[in-house]
Amino acid sequence: MRWQKSTELNMVKNNLLAWKVICIFPFAVNPNYRGKLAQEHYNRFLEEVGNHGVHIVRCLTSPVNKQSIAYHTSVGFVIVKGDKVVDGVSVYSNYDGKGVDRVLFAKRLGAKR
Repeated sequence: MRWQKSTELNMVKNNLLAWKVICIFPFAVNPNYRGKLAQEHYNRFLEEVGNHGVHIVRCLTSPVNKQSIAYHTSVGFVIVKGDKVVDGVSVYSNYDGKGVDRVLFAKRLGAKR
Protein backbone atom coordinates (compact mmCIF):
# COMPACT_ATOMS: atom_id res chain seq x y z
CA MET A 1 0.00 0.00 0.00
CA ARG A 2 2.79 2.44 0.85
CA TRP A 3 4.45 1.81 -2.55
CA GLN A 4 1.19 2.43 -4.36
CA LYS A 5 0.61 5.76 -2.63
CA SER A 6 4.19 6.81 -3.28
CA THR A 7 3.90 5.87 -6.95
CA GLU A 8 0.64 7.80 -7.28
CA LEU A 9 2.24 10.89 -5.73
CA ASN A 10 5.20 10.65 -8.10
CA MET A 11 2.83 10.35 -11.06
CA VAL A 12 0.99 13.48 -9.94
CA LYS A 13 4.28 15.32 -9.39
CA ASN A 14 5.61 14.27 -12.80
CA ASN A 15 2.38 15.28 -14.55
CA LEU A 16 2.32 18.67 -12.85
CA LEU A 17 5.93 19.32 -13.75
CA ALA A 18 5.30 18.21 -17.33
CA TRP A 19 2.61 20.88 -17.59
CA LYS A 20 4.77 23.36 -15.66
CA VAL A 21 2.04 23.73 -13.06
CA ILE A 22 2.95 23.71 -9.40
CA CYS A 23 0.34 23.39 -6.68
CA ILE A 24 1.31 24.64 -3.26
CA PHE A 25 -0.90 23.74 -0.39
CA PRO A 26 -1.39 26.31 2.35
CA PHE A 27 1.29 26.31 4.96
CA ALA A 28 2.29 28.52 7.84
CA VAL A 29 5.44 28.98 9.84
CA ASN A 30 5.33 29.18 13.62
CA PRO A 31 5.95 32.84 14.55
CA ASN A 32 8.95 31.76 16.65
CA TYR A 33 10.65 30.40 13.51
CA ARG A 34 9.73 32.98 10.90
CA GLY A 35 12.37 34.89 9.02
CA LYS A 36 15.34 32.77 8.06
CA LEU A 37 13.44 29.45 8.14
CA ALA A 38 10.64 30.70 5.91
CA GLN A 39 13.13 32.28 3.50
CA GLU A 40 15.20 29.08 3.29
CA HIS A 41 12.03 27.08 2.62
CA TYR A 42 10.95 29.36 -0.20
CA ASN A 43 14.45 29.49 -1.71
CA ARG A 44 14.68 25.69 -1.82
CA PHE A 45 11.21 25.41 -3.31
CA LEU A 46 11.84 28.06 -5.99
CA GLU A 47 15.20 26.52 -6.90
CA GLU A 48 13.67 23.04 -7.21
CA VAL A 49 10.76 24.09 -9.43
CA GLY A 50 13.09 26.27 -11.49
CA ASN A 51 15.26 23.20 -12.09
CA HIS A 52 12.18 21.54 -13.57
CA GLY A 53 11.57 24.32 -16.06
CA VAL A 54 8.95 26.32 -14.17
CA HIS A 55 9.28 30.02 -15.00
CA ILE A 56 6.42 31.60 -13.05
CA VAL A 57 5.19 30.77 -9.56
CA ARG A 58 1.82 32.00 -8.35
CA CYS A 59 0.37 32.07 -4.86
CA LEU A 60 -2.46 33.72 -2.96
CA THR A 61 -3.46 34.99 0.43
CA SER A 62 -6.32 36.72 2.18
CA PRO A 63 -6.51 40.52 1.89
CA VAL A 64 -6.53 40.79 5.70
CA ASN A 65 -3.21 38.89 5.98
CA LYS A 66 -0.95 41.94 5.84
CA GLN A 67 2.09 39.94 7.03
CA SER A 68 1.76 37.53 4.10
CA ILE A 69 1.31 40.38 1.63
CA ALA A 70 4.40 42.15 3.00
CA TYR A 71 6.46 38.96 3.00
CA HIS A 72 5.59 37.88 -0.53
CA THR A 73 6.23 41.32 -2.01
CA SER A 74 9.54 41.54 -0.10
CA VAL A 75 10.80 38.33 -1.74
CA GLY A 76 9.94 39.38 -5.27
CA PHE A 77 6.32 38.39 -5.80
CA VAL A 78 4.14 41.03 -7.44
CA ILE A 79 0.44 41.46 -6.80
CA VAL A 80 -1.64 40.51 -9.83
CA LYS A 81 -4.26 43.13 -10.62
CA GLY A 82 -7.69 41.94 -9.52
CA ASP A 83 -11.18 43.28 -10.04
CA LYS A 84 -11.40 45.45 -6.91
CA VAL A 85 -9.26 47.09 -4.25
CA VAL A 86 -9.47 46.34 -0.51
CA ASP A 87 -7.45 48.46 1.93
CA GLY A 88 -5.27 49.67 -0.94
CA VAL A 89 -4.55 46.15 -2.23
CA SER A 90 -5.81 44.74 -5.53
CA VAL A 91 -7.86 41.57 -4.98
CA TYR A 92 -9.94 39.06 -6.89
CA SER A 93 -13.45 39.17 -5.48
CA ASN A 94 -15.21 35.91 -4.64
CA TYR A 95 -12.08 33.92 -5.61
CA ASP A 96 -12.71 31.21 -3.01
CA GLY A 97 -16.49 31.51 -2.96
CA LYS A 98 -19.02 34.25 -2.39
CA GLY A 99 -17.51 36.97 -0.22
CA VAL A 100 -14.09 35.27 -0.03
CA ASP A 101 -11.64 37.58 -1.77
CA ARG A 102 -7.98 36.73 -2.40
CA VAL A 103 -4.78 38.59 -3.23
CA LEU A 104 -2.97 36.82 -6.07
CA PHE A 105 0.80 37.03 -6.53
CA ALA A 106 3.17 36.00 -9.31
CA LYS A 107 6.94 35.70 -9.43
CA ARG A 108 9.02 35.13 -12.52
CA LEU A 109 11.88 32.82 -11.65
CA GLY A 110 15.32 34.08 -12.50
CA ALA A 111 14.22 37.68 -11.81
CA LYS A 112 16.21 39.62 -9.23
CA ARG A 113 14.54 39.99 -5.85
